[in-house]
Amino acid sequence: MSQKTLHSYHIFLFPFKWEIYQGAKHDESAIDKRYQLQEIPIDVSYWKPFTFEALPDKEGFHSYNEYTYFYEQVRDVLNVDNTVDTIHLKQFVYQGLSEVSSFSIKAKGSTYTLSLENIVANFYENGVGVLSLFLRNTKYHDKKDIFKINDFGRRIYPQYLGDNEPFTSVHNGAKDNFLAQEIKLSSIQSWLDSEVSEDFSHYDTQQGISRNLFVLPKYFKALLGPAFCEPTKNAPKGTVFISPVIDDRMFTLCIYYNQDFINQLALRNIANDGYEYLSNSDWYQMVFVDGSYPSCHSPEMMKEQLQKVTYSRWLVPYTFGKNGDSWGQVFGISRYSFVVVAAPNDFNLNVIQKHITHHYFQMVMLSLIQRSYLVNFSNEVARISRHLNNDNDLFGKNVSEISILYRQYIKFVNRIFFREITPQEQGIELYEKLQENMRIREEVKDLDQQINELNTYAETQQQNRLTLIASWFAVPSLLATIIGLNPFWNDKDKWHWWLFERGGGEWNSIVAIILVIISLLASNYVLKLLAKNKRKK
Repeated sequence: MSQKTLHSYHIFLFPFKWEIYQGAKHDESAIDKRYQLQEIPIDVSYWKPFTFEALPDKEGFHSYNEYTYFYEQVRDVLNVDNTVDTIHLKQFVYQGLSEVSSFSIKAKGSTYTLSLENIVANFYENGVGVLSLFLRNTKYHDKKDIFKINDFGRRIYPQYLGDNEPFTSVHNGAKDNFLAQEIKLSSIQSWLDSEVSEDFSHYDTQQGISRNLFVLPKYFKALLGPAFCEPTKNAPKGTVFISPVIDDRMFTLCIYYNQDFINQLALRNIANDGYEYLSNSDWYQMVFVDGSYPSCHSPEMMKEQLQKVTYSRWLVPYTFGKNGDSWGQVFGISRYSFVVVAAPNDFNLNVIQKHITHHYFQMVMLSLIQRSYLVNFSNEVARISRHLNNDNDLFGKNVSEISILYRQYIKFVNRIFFREITPQEQGIELYEKLQENMRIREEVKDLDQQINELNTYAETQQQNRLTLIASWFAVPSLLATIIGLNPFWNDKDKWHWWLFERGGGEWNSIVAIILVIISLLASNYVLKLLAKNKRKK
């Protein structure tokens, strides 16, 4: 396909939580048991490990340009270095696509079919990952179509159900308002079929919803393989549970080429004390991924929010009939989108396009990974905290889990969470906007306090446990010391215990050993008794 026919490019990123099912006591298993990265059962028939190459391969990722764009410590996380430590990362590219593979969205009486160019899966330690779909649009140019592609294409389950009696279903609720009628992958190779569609009919039956409140879309199951599914009862041990980290939406990364649109956004608006984009409802729909209408109707609030999410460094001022077409770009960055409207010139179609699908894609993925880590750690804090109310921790089970969690958190802060990722000025500014609008730094600060409180508890419990054990050793140890003192065995003073009347001084050591053993058995018994009594309470 000719590059000149490109109207928009879309990347849907699905941040997810993964964990390897441990059986009936899965929830009681420690984090290092449930998140064993080396045990991920990816199907190598359809997935190829992604490794760094200095020159672009056919997918074009992980090349020299990305290597020089990011700082050294960031390359390790994004796999843009041939010395990357893959212990904490497994990255794969899907091999079951062809030139005619497609991603179709059926919604509101229309069907949008985009070329499915690439699929990338990232698995990180501590149970987080991102699955990314790369889509090329050469058919639809109207703004309204782009809005619908982004909004309906990103949904993976219904946002809500209808309120009709006697039973509420997805058809009476989210479908055609937020949720597509159907999403279909065609002309692919997968373990299921060459064409896989999801119509979200699971949510149309009371039985289905009662069985599972969330099911992984069929096209994700087709891609990942039979060893992956949503959290469910009676799954085989070793199954990888996949669940969304954020909500019903994938993150949307999109560049849209439309000269009229960029001209409109670049207009000076004296009444608005700035550019037209600060009051433009279409730009609001683009940034906040509203498919049918802008979700904000207050002019004051719209201006405030658009000011916060818009990056206009390369927005060239435009005046009708004087300066000609605007040739720049305008970026919009929200909590769940990174969008660009650009003029369809060679620079934007070649240079900026590559930045979107490479540099900015990596930047977004890193931010999503960070956000996923934060959500996952918060879930672990809550899970461990629930057990603190039920289990006596004298034997250190909770202490051990807290110690593992704290160690993983320290690794996250030093290896995943970066305050700056590139020396490039625009990259610094865009990354700051992502961090700000995703509230990542605020969440890190809050999580830091939570984990430190949990770690303080663990240290206190461990100290109490040592103190209790030491107290049970005190009396037997004192007796053993007394028995070993020479004055008590002085023949001149005739001071003997009956036990040693016939045995001699060698009994000292035997009695000391016996007392220590009795002390250990008694301490163990008392600790178990205390733990049992506390559980009854």
